[in-house]
Amino acid sequence: MSSRRTVRFLSAFVVLGVAVASPAGAQRQNLDSSAVRIWAAVLRTHDARSADTTAIDNALRSTVAPLRAAAVRVVGLNRMSARYAKLRDMLHAERDSAAASDAAFALGLASDSASCGVLRDALARPSTAVAAAWALGDLADRCGTFAASFTRARSTSIRAALLRGAIKWKEFPDSVVTDAFARATAPGVRWSALFALARAKRPSGAPFALPASHDAAPLIREVATRLLTADVQPPTMAAACVARLDSLLADPAPHVRVAAVRALATWKSLALDPLQRAWSRESDANVRITMAQSVGSVAADTSALWAAWWSADSTHMIRRSLIASAKQAGAAAALSTIAGDSLAQTAYTGSYGPRTAPDSSAAAGLQSELEYQRIVREMVAPTLAGRPPALVIATSRGLIRIVLDGVRAPMTSDHLSRLARNGYFKDVRFHRVVPAFVVQGGDPSGTGGGGPGFKIRDELNRSPYVRGAVGMALSGPDTGGSQFFLTLALHPHLDGHYTVFGHVSDGATLMDLLVQGDAIVNVTTEPR
Repeated sequence: MSSRRTVRFLSAFVVLGVAVASPAGAQRQNLDSSAVRIWAAVLRTHDARSADTTAIDNALRSTVAPLRAAAVRVVGLNRMSARYAKLRDMLHAERDSAAASDAAFALGLASDSASCGVLRDALARPSTAVAAAWALGDLADRCGTFAASFTRARSTSIRAALLRGAIKWKEFPDSVVTDAFARATAPGVRWSALFALARAKRPSGAPFALPASHDAAPLIREVATRLLTADVQPPTMAAACVARLDSLLADPAPHVRVAAVRALATWKSLALDPLQRAWSRESDANVRITMAQSVGSVAADTSALWAAWWSADSTHMIRRSLIASAKQAGAAAALSTIAGDSLAQTAYTGSYGPRTAPDSSAAAGLQSELEYQRIVREMVAPTLAGRPPALVIATSRGLIRIVLDGVRAPMTSDHLSRLARNGYFKDVRFHRVVPAFVVQGGDPSGTGGGGPGFKIRDELNRSPYVRGAVGMALSGPDTGGSQFFLTLALHPHLDGHYTVFGHVSDGATLMDLLVQGDAIVNVTTEPR
């Protein structure tokens, strides 16, 4: 991706006050043999979830700032309480802002409530404020009230970061969040406040939804649309909300239309006419799929809609979604008669071949020191030198290139690269697509429950889940295998809880075209 395209791609998130992590290779430095050995020892300590303070201390003394930052993250991930005090000191003394921010992040990962004071103090320093805001959000009530932290925030970016974490407090801070939105002029603060209100489904956000749904920024219109639902708005607002959602079904942004469909479905039968009118003009595949998925809570079992929609679109995912909706509405028998196939379309056609993961016996447990050194040389060092490795996903709709983060997630990057070189991803499917959220693939079984037969460690880091972030799918801590997801929109509730191991550099527009069941022809590595 060219620098100009990169700026356009990230500009929306910068405007919203989201701290998009700079490329790890921006520092352009080389690792000598000593640094390789020290970094390998840190990886082994991380992988073992051990409390090897010798490896950590050696790394913290390094002159290589990303190595110090890597050690800091391991302290948090491994909950090495003997070094929490060192991380608190780094919030003040660390000369590298990224490493200092990682110290704040790690204290949040560690759930160290003894660090609440230093984290609140770090809100006053621009270099560490956003990371400290995330950590305070993860500690939440253990660090006092939301208002106590929010009053420390002076800049709009820090207020926005704190607001995005407001959902983590047990008692949602309605008055602080709504007041912040009412007073805000900065897009980042307005979006973050609306996000918190919508994510928590707070009725206190109801009065802001209709005006905000007319905002010029599609990101704000989309999140405001999530507040136009029957479980947030009072019944007296039904007609006004349905009318506005009806108009939003013609919004130029597909993600806004997806949100409008989902919000309309909460109004049950009132949504039927708007959805019927929109169905005939909607051309975006994922918006149509969302409509088919949502209509089960809208249409009666006797509705003529089932026959009309089935006949109008033979796309596999449309029909599969209509089947699920018909079952929800009690209309499965009628649809089966229309379909004439006893609903046999519920399964994908074709079969999946067996997959063998490379080095599965070694990958299931700890590896040798030489193997960790290889990961440092092949993943960390090229990234620091400005030549990060990449994966290229050949899809049925085109190529998507992912630049791997070999510094913040070297073991995950290496693991997926080895799977790719082994042909593991050849001819599998994107088994899960949630419009405006994620596109997920990498499961040879196609069920969402498959993998290589062993799990890898999380490598949680500060990279945010902005559009194009690529993360590892999990079923709990340290349960990554082969499934990954491409993030379609800004989703800060994922930050720090799923490993970000790369970012889409080319083919971002293709992400929105992918639908559930689309093929992954193959995944290859760069350099090969």
